[in-house]
Amino acid sequence: MITLFFSAYAFLLRKKISVGLMLAVFVVISSFLGIVVDRVPDVTTYIDLLHVVFTIIILLIFIHAFKNYQLDEIIEPNNKNSFKFILFVVSLVSIISLLLNSYIVYKSFTYVALNSINITEYKNQGMANDLIRIWVSPHLVSIANILSPFGYIALSLHFYFLAKSKLWVSIIFILFALNIPLQGLHGLSRSASAQFILIYVFFYIYIYRGIAKEIRFKINMVALVIMILISVAFGIITEARFSENNYYQIDEDSLVQNKSIYSMLDYFSQWNEKGIVVMGNFSHDKISFAKSSRPLVDRIMNSLGWDVVSYKDIRAATLGSYASSFNGLVVSLLYDFGYIFTFILTLVFFLIVRNVGPRNGKISLSNFLLFGVLVSLPLMFFVGNSMTDLMLNLALIYTLIVRFILRVRV
Repeated sequence: MITLFFSAYAFLLRKKISVGLMLAVFVVISSFLGIVVDRVPDVTTYIDLLHVVFTIIILLIFIHAFKNYQLDEIIEPNNKNSFKFILFVVSLVSIISLLLNSYIVYKSFTYVALNSINITEYKNQGMANDLIRIWVSPHLVSIANILSPFGYIALSLHFYFLAKSKLWVSIIFILFALNIPLQGLHGLSRSASAQFILIYVFFYIYIYRGIAKEIRFKINMVALVIMILISVAFGIITEARFSENNYYQIDEDSLVQNKSIYSMLDYFSQWNEKGIVVMGNFSHDKISFAKSSRPLVDRIMNSLGWDVVSYKDIRAATLGSYASSFNGLVVSLLYDFGYIFTFILTLVFFLIVRNVGPRNGKISLSNFLLFGVLVSLPLMFFVGNSMTDLMLNLALIYTLIVRFILRVRV
Protein backbone atom coordinates (compact mmCIF):
# COMPACT_ATOMS: atom_id res chain seq x y z
CA MET A 1 0.00 0.00 0.00
CA ILE A 2 2.83 2.39 0.91
CA THR A 3 4.71 1.40 -2.24
CA LEU A 4 1.69 2.04 -4.46
CA PHE A 5 0.79 5.37 -2.84
CA PHE A 6 4.24 6.92 -3.11
CA SER A 7 4.72 5.50 -6.60
CA ALA A 8 1.59 7.40 -7.63
CA TYR A 9 2.78 10.52 -5.80
CA ALA A 10 6.18 10.36 -7.50
CA PHE A 11 4.46 9.94 -10.87
CA LEU A 12 2.48 13.15 -10.28
CA LEU A 13 5.71 15.07 -9.52
CA ARG A 14 7.74 13.52 -12.34
CA LYS A 15 7.90 16.67 -14.50
CA LYS A 16 10.12 18.53 -12.04
CA ILE A 17 13.12 16.82 -10.46
CA SER A 18 13.00 18.08 -6.89
CA VAL A 19 14.08 16.90 -3.46
CA GLY A 20 10.45 16.03 -2.70
CA LEU A 21 10.18 13.80 -5.76
CA MET A 22 13.38 11.91 -4.93
CA LEU A 23 12.33 11.45 -1.30
CA ALA A 24 9.16 9.80 -2.57
CA VAL A 25 11.21 7.59 -4.89
CA PHE A 26 13.42 6.62 -1.94
CA VAL A 27 10.35 5.54 0.06
CA VAL A 28 9.24 3.43 -2.91
CA ILE A 29 12.68 1.79 -3.15
CA SER A 30 12.77 1.12 0.59
CA SER A 31 9.29 -0.41 0.51
CA PHE A 32 10.19 -2.55 -2.50
CA LEU A 33 13.30 -3.83 -0.72
CA GLY A 34 10.95 -4.92 2.06
CA ILE A 35 9.24 -7.21 -0.45
CA VAL A 36 12.60 -8.61 -1.55
CA VAL A 37 13.69 -9.55 1.99
CA ASP A 38 10.17 -10.43 3.16
CA ARG A 39 9.72 -7.35 5.36
CA VAL A 40 6.10 -6.80 4.35
CA PRO A 41 3.69 -5.35 6.95
CA ASP A 42 1.15 -7.85 8.19
CA VAL A 43 -2.10 -5.89 7.97
CA THR A 44 -4.77 -8.11 9.55
CA THR A 45 -6.98 -5.65 11.47
CA TYR A 46 -8.57 -2.26 10.94
CA ILE A 47 -6.09 -0.85 13.48
CA ASP A 48 -3.20 -2.07 11.35
CA LEU A 49 -4.79 -0.45 8.30
CA LEU A 50 -5.24 2.85 10.17
CA HIS A 51 -1.58 2.74 11.20
CA VAL A 52 -0.53 2.26 7.58
CA VAL A 53 -2.69 5.25 6.59
CA PHE A 54 -1.26 7.32 9.46
CA THR A 55 2.27 6.43 8.34
CA ILE A 56 1.49 7.49 4.78
CA ILE A 57 -0.01 10.82 5.91
CA ILE A 58 2.94 11.75 8.15
CA LEU A 59 5.56 10.76 5.57
CA LEU A 60 3.62 12.59 2.85
CA ILE A 61 3.64 15.85 4.84
CA PHE A 62 7.39 15.54 5.47
CA ILE A 63 8.10 14.81 1.81
CA HIS A 64 5.67 17.33 0.32
CA ALA A 65 7.43 20.10 2.26
CA PHE A 66 10.39 19.66 -0.12
CA LYS A 67 8.30 19.60 -3.32
CA ASN A 68 9.74 22.92 -4.57
CA TYR A 69 13.31 22.33 -3.39
CA GLN A 70 15.12 22.85 -6.68
CA LEU A 71 17.82 25.52 -6.97
CA ASP A 72 19.26 27.69 -9.69
CA GLU A 73 21.21 30.13 -7.52
CA ILE A 74 22.46 30.68 -3.97
CA ILE A 75 22.52 34.37 -3.14
CA GLU A 76 25.81 35.57 -1.66
CA PRO A 77 25.64 37.03 1.88
CA ASN A 78 25.70 40.82 2.13
CA ASN A 79 27.85 40.80 5.24
CA LYS A 80 31.23 39.86 3.74
CA ASN A 81 33.20 40.27 6.98
CA SER A 82 30.85 37.97 8.88
CA PHE A 83 31.08 35.42 6.09
CA LYS A 84 34.88 35.48 6.18
CA PHE A 85 34.79 35.06 9.96
CA ILE A 86 32.48 32.06 9.63
CA LEU A 87 34.72 30.47 7.00
CA PHE A 88 37.72 30.88 9.30
CA VAL A 89 35.96 29.40 12.34
CA VAL A 90 34.45 26.48 10.43
CA SER A 91 37.81 25.72 8.80
CA LEU A 92 39.74 25.86 12.08
CA VAL A 93 37.23 23.73 13.98
CA SER A 94 36.96 21.27 11.09
CA ILE A 95 40.72 20.75 10.85
CA ILE A 96 40.94 19.99 14.57
CA SER A 97 37.98 17.60 14.52
CA LEU A 98 39.20 15.93 11.31
CA LEU A 99 42.54 15.13 12.95
CA LEU A 100 40.84 13.87 16.12
CA ASN A 101 38.29 11.76 14.26
CA SER A 102 40.91 10.23 11.97
CA TYR A 103 43.00 9.28 14.99
CA ILE A 104 40.04 7.79 16.89
CA VAL A 105 38.82 5.79 13.88
CA TYR A 106 42.34 4.49 13.24
CA LYS A 107 42.61 3.38 16.87
CA SER A 108 39.15 1.78 16.71
CA PHE A 109 39.91 -0.33 13.65
CA THR A 110 43.39 -1.33 14.78
CA TYR A 111 42.27 -2.22 18.32
CA VAL A 112 39.42 -4.40 17.06
CA ALA A 113 41.66 -6.06 14.46
CA LEU A 114 44.70 -6.67 16.70
CA ASN A 115 42.67 -7.95 19.65
CA SER A 116 40.41 -10.19 17.54
CA ILE A 117 37.28 -8.62 18.99
CA ASN A 118 33.97 -9.86 17.63
CA ILE A 119 32.52 -6.79 15.90
CA THR A 120 28.95 -8.07 16.30
CA GLU A 121 29.35 -8.19 20.07
CA TYR A 122 31.29 -4.96 20.02
CA LYS A 123 28.58 -3.03 18.20
CA ASN A 124 25.27 -4.82 18.74
CA GLN A 125 25.71 -5.58 22.44
CA GLY A 126 26.56 -2.03 23.49
CA MET A 127 30.32 -2.41 24.01
CA ALA A 128 31.33 0.40 21.64
CA ASN A 129 31.12 3.37 24.00
CA ASP A 130 32.99 1.53 26.73
CA LEU A 131 35.75 0.19 24.51
CA ILE A 132 36.41 3.47 22.72
CA ARG A 133 37.48 4.95 26.03
CA ILE A 134 39.99 2.14 26.57
CA TRP A 135 42.18 3.00 23.58
CA VAL A 136 41.46 6.73 23.28
CA SER A 137 41.26 9.42 25.96
CA PRO A 138 37.59 10.14 26.83
CA HIS A 139 38.44 13.85 26.66
CA LEU A 140 39.52 13.53 23.02
CA VAL A 141 36.32 11.64 22.18
CA SER A 142 34.21 14.33 23.87
CA ILE A 143 36.01 17.13 22.02
CA ALA A 144 35.56 15.31 18.71
CA ASN A 145 31.85 14.80 19.41
CA ILE A 146 31.38 18.50 20.19
CA LEU A 147 33.28 19.75 17.13
CA SER A 148 32.18 17.20 14.50
CA PRO A 149 28.68 18.71 13.91
CA PHE A 150 30.37 21.60 12.13
CA GLY A 151 30.62 19.04 9.32
CA TYR A 152 27.02 19.85 8.38
CA ILE A 153 27.93 23.51 7.85
CA ALA A 154 31.04 22.46 5.91
CA LEU A 155 28.89 20.27 3.66
CA SER A 156 26.58 23.21 2.90
CA LEU A 157 29.60 25.39 2.12
CA HIS A 158 30.97 22.69 -0.15
CA PHE A 159 27.86 22.95 -2.32
CA TYR A 160 27.79 26.74 -2.02
CA PHE A 161 31.29 26.99 -3.51
CA LEU A 162 30.38 24.42 -6.14
CA ALA A 163 27.52 26.66 -7.20
CA LYS A 164 30.00 29.56 -7.38
CA SER A 165 32.36 27.43 -9.56
CA LYS A 166 35.13 27.53 -6.93
CA LEU A 167 36.05 23.87 -7.28
CA TRP A 168 39.19 23.74 -5.14
CA VAL A 169 37.56 25.56 -2.23
CA SER A 170 34.61 23.17 -2.47
CA ILE A 171 36.98 20.18 -2.30
CA ILE A 172 38.49 21.55 0.92
CA PHE A 173 35.06 21.81 2.49
CA ILE A 174 33.99 18.32 1.42
CA LEU A 175 37.07 17.06 3.28
CA PHE A 176 35.90 19.00 6.33
CA ALA A 177 32.43 17.47 5.91
CA LEU A 178 33.95 13.99 6.31
CA ASN A 179 33.76 14.63 10.04
CA ILE A 180 30.14 13.47 9.76
CA PRO A 181 30.84 9.83 8.80
CA LEU A 182 34.13 9.69 10.70
CA GLN A 183 32.42 10.57 13.97
CA GLY A 184 30.03 7.67 13.45
CA LEU A 185 32.89 5.31 12.70
CA HIS A 186 34.23 5.79 16.25
CA GLY A 187 32.09 2.82 17.21
CA LEU A 188 32.14 1.15 13.77
CA SER A 189 28.57 2.27 13.12
CA ARG A 190 27.15 2.09 9.60
CA SER A 191 24.43 4.68 10.16
CA ALA A 192 26.62 7.81 9.95
CA SER A 193 28.14 6.61 6.67
CA ALA A 194 24.74 5.82 5.20
CA GLN A 195 23.35 9.16 6.36
CA PHE A 196 26.28 11.10 4.92
CA ILE A 197 25.95 9.44 1.51
CA LEU A 198 22.22 10.07 1.42
CA ILE A 199 22.51 13.71 2.52
CA TYR A 200 25.23 14.31 -0.07
CA VAL A 201 23.11 12.80 -2.85
CA PHE A 202 20.10 14.91 -1.89
CA PHE A 203 22.19 18.07 -1.61
CA TYR A 204 23.40 17.34 -5.12
CA ILE A 205 19.84 16.84 -6.39
CA TYR A 206 18.86 20.11 -4.71
CA ILE A 207 21.62 22.26 -6.21
CA TYR A 208 22.26 20.36 -9.47
CA ARG A 209 20.80 23.02 -11.78
CA GLY A 210 22.87 25.69 -10.04
CA ILE A 211 26.19 23.97 -10.77
CA ALA A 212 27.94 25.02 -13.96
CA LYS A 213 27.95 22.24 -16.57
CA GLU A 214 31.71 22.47 -17.09
CA ILE A 215 32.50 21.47 -13.49
CA ARG A 216 29.79 18.85 -12.99
CA PHE A 217 31.97 16.07 -14.40
CA LYS A 218 34.92 17.02 -12.18
CA ILE A 219 32.89 17.10 -9.00
CA ASN A 220 31.14 13.89 -10.02
CA MET A 221 34.54 12.18 -10.10
CA VAL A 222 35.66 13.61 -6.74
CA ALA A 223 32.32 12.78 -5.13
CA LEU A 224 32.39 9.28 -6.64
CA VAL A 225 35.78 8.52 -5.10
CA ILE A 226 34.66 9.73 -1.68
CA MET A 227 31.37 7.83 -1.87
CA ILE A 228 33.19 4.64 -2.89
CA LEU A 229 35.59 4.92 0.06
CA ILE A 230 32.71 5.45 2.49
CA SER A 231 30.71 2.63 0.89
CA VAL A 232 33.72 0.31 1.19
CA ALA A 233 33.91 1.11 4.91
CA PHE A 234 30.16 0.41 5.16
CA GLY A 235 30.62 -2.90 3.34
CA ILE A 236 33.62 -3.98 5.43
CA ILE A 237 31.72 -3.36 8.66
CA THR A 238 28.68 -5.20 7.28
CA GLU A 239 30.74 -8.20 6.20
CA ALA A 240 32.61 -8.35 9.51
CA ARG A 241 29.46 -8.04 11.59
CA PHE A 242 27.01 -10.28 9.78
CA SER A 243 28.69 -12.73 7.40
CA GLU A 244 29.61 -15.38 9.95
CA ASN A 245 27.15 -14.97 12.83
CA ASN A 246 23.57 -15.71 13.74
CA TYR A 247 22.47 -12.14 14.44
CA TYR A 248 20.19 -12.31 11.40
CA GLN A 249 17.77 -15.21 11.14
CA ILE A 250 16.82 -15.01 7.48
CA ASP A 251 13.25 -16.00 6.67
CA GLU A 252 13.05 -18.80 4.14
CA ASP A 253 10.62 -16.68 2.08
CA SER A 254 13.27 -14.01 1.55
CA LEU A 255 14.61 -13.77 -2.00
CA VAL A 256 18.06 -13.05 -0.51
CA GLN A 257 19.81 -15.66 1.64
CA ASN A 258 23.35 -14.24 1.81
CA LYS A 259 23.69 -12.75 5.30
CA SER A 260 25.79 -9.72 4.35
CA ILE A 261 23.58 -8.74 1.40
CA TYR A 262 20.46 -9.45 3.42
CA SER A 263 21.66 -7.24 6.27
CA MET A 264 22.24 -4.29 3.91
CA LEU A 265 18.80 -4.62 2.29
CA ASP A 266 17.16 -5.21 5.65
CA TYR A 267 18.91 -2.10 6.97
CA PHE A 268 16.84 0.08 4.65
CA SER A 269 13.58 -1.90 4.73
CA GLN A 270 12.86 -3.49 8.11
CA TRP A 271 10.74 -0.50 9.15
CA ASN A 272 8.02 -1.69 6.73
CA GLU A 273 7.20 -4.70 8.88
CA LYS A 274 8.38 -3.70 12.32
CA GLY A 275 6.88 -0.21 12.26
CA ILE A 276 3.31 -1.48 12.00
CA VAL A 277 3.90 -4.08 14.72
CA VAL A 278 5.34 -1.52 17.14
CA MET A 279 2.54 0.96 16.40
CA GLY A 280 0.10 -1.80 17.27
CA ASN A 281 1.69 -2.02 20.72
CA PHE A 282 1.39 1.71 21.37
CA SER A 283 -0.60 3.13 24.28
CA HIS A 284 -0.66 6.65 25.66
CA ASP A 285 1.09 5.64 28.87
CA LYS A 286 4.17 4.89 26.71
CA ILE A 287 4.55 8.48 25.44
CA SER A 288 8.07 9.68 26.29
CA PHE A 289 7.41 13.42 25.81
CA ALA A 290 9.99 14.17 23.11
CA LYS A 291 12.65 11.97 24.69
CA SER A 292 14.13 10.91 21.35
CA SER A 293 14.39 14.53 20.20
CA ARG A 294 16.36 16.02 23.08
CA PRO A 295 19.60 14.11 23.78
CA LEU A 296 21.41 17.41 24.32
CA VAL A 297 19.02 18.39 27.12
CA ASP A 298 19.57 15.02 28.80
CA ARG A 299 23.33 15.36 28.44
CA ILE A 300 23.27 18.79 30.09
CA MET A 301 21.02 17.56 32.91
CA ASN A 302 23.34 14.61 33.49
CA SER A 303 26.35 16.91 33.71
CA LEU A 304 24.51 18.98 36.33
CA GLY A 305 23.99 15.90 38.48
CA TRP A 306 20.32 15.27 37.68
CA ASP A 307 19.10 11.69 37.62
CA VAL A 308 18.01 11.20 34.00
CA VAL A 309 16.50 8.03 32.59
CA SER A 310 18.28 7.29 29.32
CA TYR A 311 16.41 7.05 26.04
CA LYS A 312 17.90 3.58 25.59
CA ASP A 313 16.25 2.42 28.83
CA ILE A 314 12.92 3.98 27.85
CA ARG A 315 13.03 2.20 24.48
CA ALA A 316 13.78 -1.09 26.20
CA ALA A 317 10.83 -0.60 28.57
CA THR A 318 8.31 0.49 25.91
CA LEU A 319 9.41 -1.41 22.80
CA GLY A 320 10.74 -4.64 24.29
CA SER A 321 12.40 -6.82 21.66
CA TYR A 322 11.94 -4.06 19.07
CA ALA A 323 14.08 -1.56 21.01
CA SER A 324 17.17 -2.17 18.87
CA SER A 325 15.45 -2.38 15.49
CA PHE A 326 14.71 0.28 12.89
CA ASN A 327 11.01 0.99 13.35
CA GLY A 328 10.84 4.17 11.29
CA LEU A 329 10.39 7.89 11.82
CA VAL A 330 6.62 7.76 12.32
CA VAL A 331 6.93 5.23 15.14
CA SER A 332 9.56 7.31 16.94
CA LEU A 333 7.41 10.42 16.73
CA LEU A 334 4.32 8.50 17.85
CA TYR A 335 6.05 7.24 20.99
CA ASP A 336 7.45 10.75 21.55
CA PHE A 337 4.26 12.78 21.15
CA GLY A 338 1.19 10.60 20.52
CA TYR A 339 -1.04 10.74 17.44
CA ILE A 340 -2.36 14.30 17.67
CA PHE A 341 0.88 16.08 18.52
CA THR A 342 2.81 14.02 15.96
CA PHE A 343 0.43 15.35 13.31
CA ILE A 344 0.62 18.94 14.61
CA LEU A 345 4.41 18.99 14.87
CA THR A 346 4.73 17.47 11.39
CA LEU A 347 2.64 20.37 10.07
CA VAL A 348 4.91 22.81 11.93
CA PHE A 349 7.92 21.18 10.28
CA PHE A 350 6.18 21.53 6.91
CA LEU A 351 5.66 25.26 7.45
CA ILE A 352 9.27 25.80 8.56
CA VAL A 353 10.68 23.95 5.55
CA ARG A 354 8.48 25.86 3.14
CA ASN A 355 9.34 29.19 4.82
CA VAL A 356 13.12 28.77 4.52
CA GLY A 357 12.98 27.12 1.11
CA PRO A 358 13.86 28.57 -2.29
CA ARG A 359 11.80 31.24 -4.04
CA ASN A 360 11.77 31.09 -7.84
CA GLY A 361 14.85 28.88 -7.78
CA LYS A 362 16.85 31.23 -5.54
CA ILE A 363 17.79 31.07 -1.86
CA SER A 364 20.00 32.99 0.56
CA LEU A 365 23.06 31.23 1.95
CA SER A 366 21.69 31.65 5.48
CA ASN A 367 18.61 29.56 4.58
CA PHE A 368 20.57 27.15 2.39
CA LEU A 369 22.67 26.15 5.42
CA LEU A 370 19.58 24.65 7.08
CA PHE A 371 18.97 22.07 4.36
CA GLY A 372 21.32 19.36 5.65
CA VAL A 373 19.74 19.33 9.10
CA LEU A 374 16.12 19.66 7.93
CA VAL A 375 16.26 17.01 5.21
CA SER A 376 17.76 14.49 7.64
CA LEU A 377 14.38 13.90 9.29
CA PRO A 378 12.50 12.60 6.22
CA LEU A 379 15.66 11.22 4.64
CA MET A 380 16.30 8.83 7.53
CA PHE A 381 12.62 7.82 7.75
CA PHE A 382 13.57 4.13 7.62
CA VAL A 383 15.62 4.35 10.85
CA GLY A 384 13.69 6.56 13.26
CA ASN A 385 13.97 10.09 14.54
CA SER A 386 17.37 11.38 13.38
CA MET A 387 17.24 14.04 16.11
CA THR A 388 18.02 11.21 18.54
CA ASP A 389 21.62 11.75 17.48
CA LEU A 390 23.39 14.31 19.68
CA MET A 391 25.43 15.31 16.64
CA LEU A 392 22.34 16.50 14.77
CA ASN A 393 21.12 18.40 17.86
CA LEU A 394 24.41 20.29 17.98
CA ALA A 395 24.46 20.74 14.20
CA LEU A 396 21.07 22.45 14.36
CA ILE A 397 22.26 24.82 17.10
CA TYR A 398 25.53 25.64 15.32
CA THR A 399 23.69 26.22 12.04
CA LEU A 400 21.14 28.54 13.66
CA ILE A 401 23.97 30.56 15.22
CA VAL A 402 25.79 30.85 11.89
CA ARG A 403 22.52 31.74 10.17
CA PHE A 404 21.92 34.51 12.70
CA ILE A 405 25.43 35.93 12.18
CA LEU A 406 24.96 35.97 8.41
CA ARG A 407 21.60 37.72 8.67
CA VAL A 408 22.81 40.48 11.03
CA ARG A 409 23.29 43.70 9.13
CA VAL A 410 26.42 45.63 10.13
